[in-house]
Amino acid sequence: MLRIDEKRPIEQLRIMSVYLKGDFQEGLNAALLKVDNEKAKGRIFTYEMLKGLSVRCYNINFKKEFSFRIGGGADAPIYMLYCIEGHYFHRFSEQDEAKRISRGQNVILSARDNDLNVVTLPKDTALKLSVIIIEKPELPEDLNISKSDLESILDDLYLKVRSKGRFRHFGGINSTIDQYVRVLIENERTDVLGRLITRAAVLNTMVAQLDTHEKNIKGELETSPLSNDELERILSSVKNMQLKLHEQHTIQIFSAKTGISPKKLQMGFRFLFGSSFAKFLKKLRLETARELLETTDLHVSQIANDIGIASNSHFSKIFKEVYGFLPRDYRESVINSSSMFEISYRSSASPFLRDSELSALIENADSKNIERDVSGCLVYYENDFFQILEGPKKNVLTVFNEIKNDTRHSNVEVLWKGPRDKRIFPGAGMMLLSDRTIQTGISTGRRLAFDMRTLILDNDFKGMSSRMFWERIRNRIRTTKVA
Repeated sequence: MLRIDEKRPIEQLRIMSVYLKGDFQEGLNAALLKVDNEKAKGRIFTYEMLKGLSVRCYNINFKKEFSFRIGGGADAPIYMLYCIEGHYFHRFSEQDEAKRISRGQNVILSARDNDLNVVTLPKDTALKLSVIIIEKPELPEDLNISKSDLESILDDLYLKVRSKGRFRHFGGINSTIDQYVRVLIENERTDVLGRLITRAAVLNTMVAQLDTHEKNIKGELETSPLSNDELERILSSVKNMQLKLHEQHTIQIFSAKTGISPKKLQMGFRFLFGSSFAKFLKKLRLETARELLETTDLHVSQIANDIGIASNSHFSKIFKEVYGFLPRDYRESVINSSSMFEISYRSSASPFLRDSELSALIENADSKNIERDVSGCLVYYENDFFQILEGPKKNVLTVFNEIKNDTRHSNVEVLWKGPRDKRIFPGAGMMLLSDRTIQTGISTGRRLAFDMRTLILDNDFKGMSSRMFWERIRNRIRTTKVA
């Protein structure tokens, strides 16, 4: 049985991906696990909306029973679960009797401190399940910063449910819950648009589940204001709109492209995204801008132009209204914050790279990384490089820019980049993993705590130079203890 000790939902999913030997795709605060092998076929999606609120969605069929233990320790989270297809089993501890949870049940769970949640997902059962995770609220570092209404509501909910110790509620079927969960589960995207769809669906699902629990009655049958075909047309056109944010977008133009009247479009946008067309478009543009500020070095004026806002002053004004900072100040806050930033990349080594050149490269990189408070791991295998760099964003970007200009390798491909809440490698410098015996003067002499050949064989994947292979290596490294 798999044991998951990691607290963060995305890292929990990463551990599952290694265990299930699936493909793990990561976005900003979101991740998607796809698997199609002897263990399972389907996907599991996780999105961290904000600190203390996450969602995990299963749309998967396990070919072998999959059981895992999760939790333990203090400050157990609250789980709000809703299954629209299939069933699964849950118990709080080894001694507790497992409960079968079926389609349509509104379930709210919270374990006592130090209890384990033991979950069993049956084999040969199509499972479609949403799990909203509410964690203990954290005090803001700056006590002068007020919490949002949503954060305050989550705080109150957590304290109310946790005051009862072990808590388990099994409610009845609610059609409103079913609709919103279906939107959650069918959303595969991990980009800005995917996060906006998920955010609206999570909030709607929470409201419906809590309303059902508080009233303890079944909700009346409610249907979407639009047909499935109309909703699909809206989602398809929104995806196209996201790719062309720099162009003009109005509800009249959107109506002409979808063949849906403006009035019905407004109803559809409120159902899918919880806001009007205009408010959604503004959110989409600003979320895209925020991601570009965090993960690129594009000039603020270029970002404004890319998202379709011609006036830099207007862009700065509305960005500050939403995020509390001017765009330039927001980027500086990310660069100067104590939080970590990661870049993972792969590249091809130059032909006939000698061991002496490789040794010099490694020693130089380790020395510079220590000076810049950058840590990470370098993998050199069959003339391919793979590296994880982590540390203050400005320093990581500086190191990476130097790496891109190094003639000893080519075909540099970024696998992932974005903020991290903590390091996975202890201390600055660089760890080395290779299929060759490389003599180096690295002061720490550190190595990863597992064998390179085992790592390769475990992945059972022939395409050493492919992006998919190195993404799997990255996930294996991130879930392995290092020393």
